[in-house]
Amino acid sequence: MIADIDIWCAANHLIREYAEEAEIKAAQKADLMLDRGDLDGRRVFVRRFLVRLDQMVLRGYVERIGGGNGVRWRLASHQL
Repeated sequence: MIADIDIWCAANHLIREYAEEAEIKAAQKADLMLDRGDLDGRRVFVRRFLVRLDQMVLRGYVERIGGGNGVRWRLASHQL
């Protein structure tokens, strides 16, 4: 099981490192898990990663850009 703090750190890192492309990078990480046959790890990572992104939005760390299928993420302006 991936520790909660590890998911939080991964989400934060992906947002800081890749900004609007963070969701794509998270999907690539999930695909690597799938390639290794780690189906449970992939499922847990994706679900918990998205929960963390939502929490980061609620806490004002991250802003959503766009809507629908075009949602992207970036650090809130006061976090830059």
